[in-house]
Amino acid sequence: MHNEESLHKEQFDAEFEDYVDCGVEDDTGQHGEQNMMHNEDGKVVVRGINKGKRLDIMSRGGRLPLVFAPGRTKPNSPPLASMFATKSAIIVRDYIPILTHWKYYKDRHDIKRNFLGKLAMRFAMDRNDVNLQKACFDMLKKRVLNQRHKLKQKWFDPMPLSEVSRISPVKSMSNKEWCDLVDSWITPKKLDTCAKNKVSRSMVKYQQATGSRSYEVQVQEVFLSEKYKDKPPDAVDLFKETHFSTKRGFSENAQAAIDSMENIITREPKSAVEVVSEVLNESTKNNRFLERIGLPPIPSSRTSKSSLLEKLEAERDGNAEFRITIEELKKAHEEAKVAQEEARKAKEEADAVRVKNEEEIQAMKKKLGADEALLRQVMRRLQAQ
Repeated sequence: MHNEESLHKEQFDAEFEDYVDCGVEDDTGQHGEQNMMHNEDGKVVVRGINKGKRLDIMSRGGRLPLVFAPGRTKPNSPPLASMFATKSAIIVRDYIPILTHWKYYKDRHDIKRNFLGKLAMRFAMDRNDVNLQKACFDMLKKRVLNQRHKLKQKWFDPMPLSEVSRISPVKSMSNKEWCDLVDSWITPKKLDTCAKNKVSRSMVKYQQATGSRSYEVQVQEVFLSEKYKDKPPDAVDLFKETHFSTKRGFSENAQAAIDSMENIITREPKSAVEVVSEVLNESTKNNRFLERIGLPPIPSSRTSKSSLLEKLEAERDGNAEFRITIEELKKAHEEAKVAQEEARKAKEEADAVRVKNEEEIQAMKKKLGADEALLRQVMRRLQAQ
């Protein structure tokens, strides 16, 4: 029984690594360099597009229950979480159109129903459960974003704009949807954003090698593995396990960090958490690796000093802003007083003009009354004659 479970796990891990490293790269089913593999004779053969068939071994002929704890977007079981992510990516690759922005999916209920239906073919799930729908649509959003990036990498970035196809290269998208996606990529704003994101990604020193698994799920898998059944892994072991790829090994930066950690452990009596925190804080700013694997971070002296400086600068800036605010209020008060005085003078002038006009009107009324009386007197004399 134990050997059978180990075999299932090894087959699942092999399928998972194939998916992460090459299966999803070929979005149209065409064979490329990422789809090549070596057979037993050492010859290069085409493995074809990944359909996730070997992942069905995990279910042993039945559908695995897909359940999410309240507020969670991933299953608690690491193998099930990996299977959920992998199946979601395959469904998005083969059946879901990639639109220009996630907001356009909100009214596309047909796409959401299609995604849930495809998942229901692989998992035992209640499609009317609100928490499950939220988790599935969160995964759909992530897989769509990832697939959009892969399409851009393969069909847009390597080609001049004049040679970019206006016909959809993937069966899940219409020509109009593909043209809309291409047009969104060539806008100046999008090109500038892509360039900035590329620079940001190049600045990440320690790229995780957990595939579609989060740190949390990977750590759970490490604790349950046979390798650490006698002694639980420490922070250094967890760093190694989350930054090691079975096909590429450690990156140069990760290997250098591991060497530094091991040197410090041999020289100084420090805990693994302190060593990892010290090494990562020296090479990166605000590193959150320990926090993401569930361990409390230890601030370094540099971090504490920089935090103090930031607080002092913030306080100084706050005082300067406060002084500026007082000056602005004084200036506004003076301007209000001047405006009020001008308004008072204008009102006084208007009142004086009104009084003068009323006096002139009264004088004209008196004169008109006298003229009318004189006219009536003249008319009576004329009638008497």
